[in-house]
Amino acid sequence: MWQSKQPSSWPWLAAATILAVGLMLYGPSLGLMLFLDDVPHMQWLSNQPGGVYWLDSTGFPVYRPATFAAWNMLNRLLGGPNAPAFHALSVVLHLAGGLLAADIAALLTGQRRTGWLAGLFFVAFPFSYGAVNLAAAQFHLWQTFGLLAGARLMLGWLSSEKRRWWQLAPAWLLIFWAIFQHENGVLAPVLVGSIVIVKEAHMGLWSTLKKDWRRLTAALGPVVGLTIVYLALRSLAIKADTGGLQLAALEVKAGQMLQLISFPLAALFRQVFNPQDGLGLVWLSGAAILGLMLGWAVWQWKAHKADGQMAMLSLLIILGLGWTIVAILPAWVFASVDYLLGSVRLYYLASVGIAWMWAAVLSGPFPKVAGSRQRWVISGLGLGVYLGIAVPFVWERQAEYRELDSVYRDIGAISGQVIANNTQSHTSYLMVLNAPSVILPPSMTFLLGSEGSVYLPAYVSLESLLWVNGFTSTQHPLEVELRRVSDVAPLAAIDAPELDRSSLRTYDAVAAVQEFDGTLRAVLVGKKLPPDTLSGMPLADFGNGIILEGGELAKVPDSPSTVAVVTLSLNWYADSTPQTPVEVFVHLSCDGELIAQADGPPLGRVYPFDLWQPGERWRDVRYFLLPEGQDLQCLHTLVGLYNPATGERLIAVDGSGYHVDGVMMAIEQQSQYYP
Repeated sequence: MWQSKQPSSWPWLAAATILAVGLMLYGPSLGLMLFLDDVPHMQWLSNQPGGVYWLDSTGFPVYRPATFAAWNMLNRLLGGPNAPAFHALSVVLHLAGGLLAADIAALLTGQRRTGWLAGLFFVAFPFSYGAVNLAAAQFHLWQTFGLLAGARLMLGWLSSEKRRWWQLAPAWLLIFWAIFQHENGVLAPVLVGSIVIVKEAHMGLWSTLKKDWRRLTAALGPVVGLTIVYLALRSLAIKADTGGLQLAALEVKAGQMLQLISFPLAALFRQVFNPQDGLGLVWLSGAAILGLMLGWAVWQWKAHKADGQMAMLSLLIILGLGWTIVAILPAWVFASVDYLLGSVRLYYLASVGIAWMWAAVLSGPFPKVAGSRQRWVISGLGLGVYLGIAVPFVWERQAEYRELDSVYRDIGAISGQVIANNTQSHTSYLMVLNAPSVILPPSMTFLLGSEGSVYLPAYVSLESLLWVNGFTSTQHPLEVELRRVSDVAPLAAIDAPELDRSSLRTYDAVAAVQEFDGTLRAVLVGKKLPPDTLSGMPLADFGNGIILEGGELAKVPDSPSTVAVVTLSLNWYADSTPQTPVEVFVHLSCDGELIAQADGPPLGRVYPFDLWQPGERWRDVRYFLLPEGQDLQCLHTLVGLYNPATGERLIAVDGSGYHVDGVMMAIEQQSQYYP
């Protein structure tokens, strides 16, 4: 595989290491739903008959037909959007890109260690989380894979003794696939050509071009032709105005590129200086690292020009820098600075060049000063610093995505309950309160850029997200609204309008995001009951129009915490709207000792009785997180109403005709209200 004097098992061990690191970082993404831009992409694709996206991009502002073709095939095979399949494909493409980046680096330099380092640097590049976790970012993964695979096949053809032209067909096919993935496809002749020319230029660039220009033209000419075809079809497919040049804040855009190249130092500067504005430090750290890399490349070339392997390390640094700049350049020119800083997936293609640069620097330092063992130590230390910053960063982002994903899976499960309980053939309505759209880390790791994990932006409806992930369908319709309630919001960023609390009467169920032992989960807090719910005597009539018809205290079988969770479900009926504001008090006790309480209006404290209309019936569900080791058999609750202005409890008539200031309920069977 790689030309070297190492044992034959070495390439397999190197490949296994690259795959292991990549799976360790991105294996958790296999359990994520489709989210963020996945939703509008899948919606648009579902409305495209046949392969019309190859010729018409109406309704979509860019022309990326190849990925849509792959997704369409997956959807047809699997019967619709399948989140595990899409995420698995992204992980496979990322790992394949790492192996290809490694193989090309080793082939260019003749050093397996260079390839091994390049592969590890690529799969662990910290800013790639925005591309690998998001199915809608597969444009970048497919394109990177296609360009590298096509270039690798082209290198094999150029180095073979028998150069049959038909053997170039797979390379051209892969490059065609890469070009039609994304607007960066127009860069294919430059990116692929740079790899080929660097490989052929070890004997001298100009002499190589003079000698082999016919072969190079034959290999790269069709790539130029495919690029022209892409531009022509793109001009026909896109009907809308895609925007003009975005040349503002070029110093910030260039600074972000410098941070990508020097991110270990940029992370160190953030921890040491913690500046309010990191642009100056980005330029300082980036210029320092870039200057050292280029200085090392020049010195290495002059000192070891006769040594082909050492000289090729210098060329790999130059190739990596050129690749990085070319890959980022379109984003500099056509993307706004805010979009560029917040969309780290745009740097995925550029990470190939950065991986090559770092691999070249760390794989062969000081050949005349240090021995082989010492150089391995230096390489290992550099790799350790790189992974020591990149791995925790990616893990933190993965943890944020998993927490957000868990919330929306809960909402999906609640949606299924609402639909299943709808015995009539009409649309159900669900209100969701305080679902976080993004989680922002408490502190930044790097100097520039957005580091939060975005899940459900404002331009994606919650209803669409549930549809794409199979929780709802046209056969089982569900209208879902997302709203914020500031006084009971969990500690997470919320991107939704404030709730008009009087509108709750129009919904069939209400869910809310609550915190359980430090974990955000969505739970059902209210369910509208049919008019004829009551059978038998009510538990309590409070004499103000509010009647407690029934209730149940039960344990949640699959609690969201390591300790037990119990639910209290209370069935309330409004015979009339109370004239004086009242709220519910709930005291949970064990053998006379108060354990917890959950006071406040029904439906997660958001729907006070003075907003109820006569005839409304709701099941109000409240949750208690029990202390570790708490005995469940002794639990009971005291439930009643009180005046929040005076604290005075209302006297009620219970089912036996007694006047009481609260109703007692003991724990019963397992709860059915937690998703």
